[in-house]
Amino acid sequence: MKKDTIFFLTDFDETELKSKIEELLSVISESDKKIFSKYVELTRHIIELDKLFYVFRYNLKNLLDHFTLYTNDLIERLDNDLTEDQYYYQINALTINLISSAKTLTESIEVCMKNFLPKETFDSFKLRILSKPYDECFSYRFLLHLRNYSQHGHLPVNIHDQRAYFDLDDILSMPHFDLKKSLKEEIRELKVDIYNEFGHLPYISYVHTIAKFNLVITEIYSNYLNEIKPVLMGLNEEKSELLHDTKFQLINLDRSISNTVFYDFDGENYHCFNRNDNSIATYAGMKKEAKKILKKETQYYKEIEIKNR
Repeated sequence: MKKDTIFFLTDFDETELKSKIEELLSVISESDKKIFSKYVELTRHIIELDKLFYVFRYNLKNLLDHFTLYTNDLIERLDNDLTEDQYYYQINALTINLISSAKTLTESIEVCMKNFLPKETFDSFKLRILSKPYDECFSYRFLLHLRNYSQHGHLPVNIHDQRAYFDLDDILSMPHFDLKKSLKEEIRELKVDIYNEFGHLPYISYVHTIAKFNLVITEIYSNYLNEIKPVLMGLNEEKSELLHDTKFQLINLDRSISNTVFYDFDGENYHCFNRNDNSIATYAGMKKEAKKILKKETQYYKEIEIKNR
């Protein structure tokens, strides 16, 4: 499965080939063109979202390549040549990058589904897959707001005695940054709960929060893959049905049938795709890998919960 291919007119030297392409395009109806275009656009979205998921995964790997995170919130830095200040800047930079890449992924998932689902179906998807985790998971909601916090010039992660944590007092009292009223009240209540339960300052576990956030993002991506499957299969079936018609075949200059399907010309570029690309198999590979990652991250988070009981 590959994204739409674009050829420039100057790429074609053979007048006869240009003529054949123009002839082929002249018999493609607007409805046929729409099916091909939607199929190509969806495959492009799926490929790009897969890349964004692995950008998120890379940011997680980058964090773990520089720090060993223990379930008791002890962190061990692996770059021993850094000063204490550099160590502090490093964990903040890596954490902010992780949160930002997650936000980009979820926003892009929303855009994709909005483009390819009817409004009622999209509203249901957004409620179940995107809004529900936000409403129900404090760690996810909290870190997304810390992204905004960092964009106002504040560093969210603190370190003391080799322990990383989020300081709720710092976040609530920071000037030039306003949390949503509901989250601010939730944090205030959490401060009281922490003090009543443990009798110490209102700190939130870094390792637990990051692990839960990572799990939620992985669940969102995996759920998106489940939801997009029938849309992809439907468009792939429509595309395949059209390709049974020989009018879409481009005959090469050597009389062979081209694998390239041209479906549009925008005045400068020819738009086309390879009829032999197997989008369903490519999707299945993405889904298989996401399922393996989700299983691994679910197990890791369970281990953290058990050790912190």
